[in-house]
Amino acid sequence: MDSMSVKEDEPTRPLAPNPKKRNSLLVMWLLVFFGTLLFVFLLLMILGLTIFKGKEPTITVDSVTVKNLQYSLEPPPKIKAYLNATLLLDMSVYNPNKASFKYGNSSANIDYNGELVGEAMIPAGDIPSDGTVEIITTVTIMADRLLSDSNFYSDMVYGSIPFSVYTRISGKVKILIFKKHIDTHTSCYIALNIRTGNVTDTQCSSKVNL
Repeated sequence: MDSMSVKEDEPTRPLAPNPKKRNSLLVMWLLVFFGTLLFVFLLLMILGLTIFKGKEPTITVDSVTVKNLQYSLEPPPKIKAYLNATLLLDMSVYNPNKASFKYGNSSANIDYNGELVGEAMIPAGDIPSDGTVEIITTVTIMADRLLSDSNFYSDMVYGSIPFSVYTRISGKVKILIFKKHIDTHTSCYIALNIRTGNVTDTQCSSKVNL
């Protein structure tokens, strides 16, 4: 009788956890965790390729103003022509992206019949989302490079000097975890009227490399 009472007074031991059940719970939580990560990654990728897709900034040449214009033209038999001018370029760059556009040091070049006759540096900058910045730079035309062109004298006699203005801005747009490199180019045809000192017939076109 005494031995039976002792057994009844012993505390009941808890059941050991089922290893199979514990492993299945661990696997389930791991699947949920990695499934959530995959969902977030796919969501970010879809947003990056649709709503937040990188768009090309646009460069607009608002005006070209002539400063310090000096020229001379001697008729035959001497047939000499000289031109010295500085052009003030007023441009605006619009960033249509939902993130800022950071660009490095860029340049604006002026060509005459395919020959580089002027160059100006555009310092690095940052354009906010859906923002526009104004860039003003000056380019001095290299007179000696004009004199070497056989067409220069006839253009001076006509009174209108055709130039091409090339502007290139390169930078990156960071949208969420994605970075997009963008090169935007703008070329403008302008005609410098040496008699009035004004720029006429401005025609521009843009090109973008993503």
